[in-house]
Amino acid sequence: MQVFKLLKKYKNNIAVIDENFNYYTYKNIFDLNKIKFKSLVSNKLIFVLADNNTEFISCYLCFLERKLVQALIDPQIDNIFLDKLIEIYKPEYLFINSSKKIFTKN
Repeated sequence: MQVFKLLKKYKNNIAVIDENFNYYTYKNIFDLNKIKFKSLVSNKLIFVLADNNTEFISCYLCFLERKLVQALIDPQIDNIFLDKLIEIYKPEYLFINSSKKIFTKN
């Protein structure tokens, strides 16, 4: 995507300041998940339980760059409703905050 080429041009600029006043450059953001999500396949559906934090922003951009189809979901979603969405849409991937517990029928 053209946007990512443009952002990489500004790799040393500050992209995010978190709640603890830690600074992250665009390079930091892109490097955080480059290796972690290397095996993700393009054009697959991913459910993203979206929090407002640096981890989410970095993952969101990584998923965009890898051309994943993202469904952003409120992290406070009811587990039963989330399970139903998973059953209906059958996402290839599910990105969740480690504090969220998911209960499925299986």
